[in-house]
Amino acid sequence: MNPPSFTARRVQMVLSFTLLVLLFPMWPAKAENLPTLTTVGQIRALSEEQAAYSYPIHLSAVVTYCRAKLSWFVLQDETGACACLKTTPAVDFKARPGQIVTVDGWSSPGGYVANIMASHIEVTGFAPLPEAKPMRYDQLMSGQQACQRVEVRGVVRAIYQQGRQQFVMQIASGGGKLPTVIEGLAPEHPEQWIDSVVRVRGVCSSTFNKQRQLCGVGLSALTLDDVVREEYPSAEPYAAPAKPIRQIMQFVQGSTHDRRVKVSGTVLYHQPGQSCFIEDETSGLEVLSREAGMLHVGDRVEVLGFPLWSEYSFPRLEDAIFRRVGRGLPPKPIDVTAGQLLEGRLDRRLVRLQAQLVEQSRRKGEELLVMKAGEVLFNARLSPSDDGVSSLANDSILSLTGICRLQMGEHRPVLGDWPVSAFELLLPSPDDVHVVKPPDWWTQQRAAWLLAVVTGLLVGAMCWVAMLRHRVRLQTAIISDRLRAEAALNERERIARELHDTVEQDLAAIGMHFEVITDRALELEPMVRENFEAAVRQVRRSQADMHHAVWDLRSGTLVERGLGPALEEALQLSAAHCGAVPECKEYGPVRRLPGVIEHHLLRIGQEAMSNAVRHAAPKRISIALRYEGDTLTMRVEDDGCGFDVEARSQNTARFGLMGMRERVERIGGRLSVQSTPGTGSVVEVVLRNAGSFSSVN
Repeated sequence: MNPPSFTARRVQMVLSFTLLVLLFPMWPAKAENLPTLTTVGQIRALSEEQAAYSYPIHLSAVVTYCRAKLSWFVLQDETGACACLKTTPAVDFKARPGQIVTVDGWSSPGGYVANIMASHIEVTGFAPLPEAKPMRYDQLMSGQQACQRVEVRGVVRAIYQQGRQQFVMQIASGGGKLPTVIEGLAPEHPEQWIDSVVRVRGVCSSTFNKQRQLCGVGLSALTLDDVVREEYPSAEPYAAPAKPIRQIMQFVQGSTHDRRVKVSGTVLYHQPGQSCFIEDETSGLEVLSREAGMLHVGDRVEVLGFPLWSEYSFPRLEDAIFRRVGRGLPPKPIDVTAGQLLEGRLDRRLVRLQAQLVEQSRRKGEELLVMKAGEVLFNARLSPSDDGVSSLANDSILSLTGICRLQMGEHRPVLGDWPVSAFELLLPSPDDVHVVKPPDWWTQQRAAWLLAVVTGLLVGAMCWVAMLRHRVRLQTAIISDRLRAEAALNERERIARELHDTVEQDLAAIGMHFEVITDRALELEPMVRENFEAAVRQVRRSQADMHHAVWDLRSGTLVERGLGPALEEALQLSAAHCGAVPECKEYGPVRRLPGVIEHHLLRIGQEAMSNAVRHAAPKRISIALRYEGDTLTMRVEDDGCGFDVEARSQNTARFGLMGMRERVERIGGRLSVQSTPGTGSVVEVVLRNAGSFSSVN
C-alpha cells in the first residue's frame, strides 16, 4: 500500500483537529465527586446548568426510536425518556428498536431536555416497546412528554414525501396539527388516507429555539404500521353534496368542524400552489391548497378541504384539493362603499369601490396602495407580477376591483357578535385599477405650502417691524443723547466764559500786582520776600489751573469724539509749552465709555502730562490707549529726568499722585507709577470690564 501523499496527510490532520474541537465540549468537565445517575428520570430532572457539569451516567433502558444514519437514538425506562448521543468510542453501535442497552457516559444540556453523551453502549437483550400513553394536543404542548412514547388520535389532513427515507403525515388533533414523520415511502395512494380518523403511536418530538424555549411538537413513528385507521374516508369524496360557503363552521346539530367539507363555486383569483378565491351565491371563500394546477377566473370548481378558523379573520379551507367542472363568465363585482364592507357580510367577495389614493409603495415585489374612502383608511394589495401599476398621483380618485378581506377587531368579545374593524382589497391584476379623477391642483399639500409661505412672510414682517421699532428707539436715544450733550456743551461754554471773565481776570490782576511788588522785593525783609515769592508762584499755578479748566470746559472733543481725540488734543497743548514731541495712539477695537469714566481718565492723563511738562523737561511724551477684550489700558510715558517714586509719594499734594489715585479708585481701576531718576516715567491705568460698552469704528 502506497504511503499517503502530503496533501492527504494534511487533510487527515485537519479532519482530526476539527473532530477534536467538535467533540471537546462532550468530554466531562467537572465529573469529580458527582453522583452517578442510574435512571432517565434523574437525567430529565437536571437543569441546563447542572447537566453541563457532566454527571456520570450508568443505566439500562429500551431503545424506542432510532434511524440508520443518525448518531442519536431515544431511550426510555420506567422513569422517563431522553435522547442518547453516540460519542467517538460508541460510534460503531447500531441501535435497533426494542434493544435493551446498558449505557455509560455523562450528562449534557441538550437543546431542550438534558440528554446522554454515551461513551460505551452494550446490548443486553430485547423487550417489547413501552406502552404508548394516549395524549391530547394540549398535553403534548406542555413539553412534559418530550421523547416519551405516546399515542394520538386525529384526522389525517395531508401526506407528502420528505426526502427518500421518510414522509410526513399531517394529523389534526385537539385543536392543533401534529406533523408526524414516518420512516419509509409514502402510501401508494395518499389521497385515500385524507380525512381518515387514525391512531398514531410514536415518540413525541419537540421544536425549540436557541434559548431552549418550546416552539412546537410533532411525532416520530417507526413505520406506517404505527398508524391505525379507525374510520375510512368516502371512496368518492366529490360525490358528497356541496355545502353553501356561508354555512361553513355554522352550527348544525351533531356536526363537527374538524372533517373535510365540499364546496363549489366560481374562481375569482388563483395563485398556484398557494391559494384560490371562489364565491357562490351565498358568500366568498379563501382556499389554501398545494395543488399546482392552473385555474382561470370564471372557472367552476369543486373543492374539498378542512375548515380553518383563524383569529381576527373569517373561516378558510386548508389542505384542500379541487377539480374544474366547467367554464363560465368572469363574475361581476359588487359596487359597494367602505361602510357596507365594514358591516361584515362581504368577506372574500369580488367588490368594486371608489377611494382616494393616499400613498403608493412597493415592498418585496408586492405593490401597496394606501386608500381613503370617507374617513376609512384601507390597503389595496396588488399581487406580485411583471406589470405593476404605473405611478399614480396622490389624491387621485381610483376605482378598485378586488377581493375583500375583512379583519376582526383586536378585542374579541366573550359572547356575541365579533365586529369587523378593518378590511383590505386584493387586486388580481393592474387592470383592476382605474383613475376616475386626477388630483385637484389645489391639494392639501399645496395649501400647506401656501400657508407656510404666508406664515413665513407674516413672521418676517413682524420681525422687520420689531427691528424697525428697535432702530427707532436707538435713533431716538442717540438724538436725545446728542441734545443732552449739546445742552451740556452750551452750559460748559457759559461757565467757561464766566470763569474767564471773572476769576481768571482777577487772578491775572492779582498776579500783576504781585509782580510789581516782587520787583521791589530786594527792599523787603527776607521772610517777607520769600512769602511774596511763594504767593507769586501759587498765583501763577492757580492761573494755569484756571486756564486749563476753562479750556476743558470749552473743549467739546471728549463729548463729540471720545477719549482718544480728547487726550491727543490735550497732549498737543501740553507738549507745545515745553517743545516735546507728542505721540498718541489707540490699539484694538475702540469703545466709548460712560461720560464719567472718560472724564476721570482725561483728568488723569492731563495730570500726568502736566507733571511731565512742569518737572521732567521731556523731549517726548506719548499716550497709548489699548483695548483688549474687556480691559482698557491707558499708558502715559515720557523720557524726562524722572524721579524717586517713594520720595515723591511723601509729598502727594505737590506731585498730584493722590488726586490720580482717588480718580482711579472711583472708576474701579488700578494705577501704577514707574520712574527712576534719569530714565523718565510711566503712568499706567488699567480698567477691567470695559468690554460691556459698545464698540465703535
